[in-house]
Amino acid sequence: MNFAEGGTETWVFVASGVTSIFYSLLTKYEFSLVDLISFSTHLKLDVISGVILATSPWVFGFHEVVYLPHLLLGLLELTVVALTRKNHEHATA
Repeated sequence: MNFAEGGTETWVFVASGVTSIFYSLLTKYEFSLVDLISFSTHLKLDVISGVILATSPWVFGFHEVVYLPHLLLGLLELTVVALTRKNHEHATA
């Protein structure tokens, strides 16, 4: 994907993935290990993650190296949040 080896563009993906896995394991839904955060909070964190991922090439200055994967996956994450059923049976508002 034209990533520099170990550059900022790589670490943005790694940090995004690790963070998403972490808060997913703490969300009150069927895939969690511990029910600590509400599903609505999880979706808010997904929005923040999507915005950061989509804008990261310009915010962190690597847009001349690569930007399309970050932009597309960030927008995909925002789309998934928009299409997610908000009245999940385990969710608390």
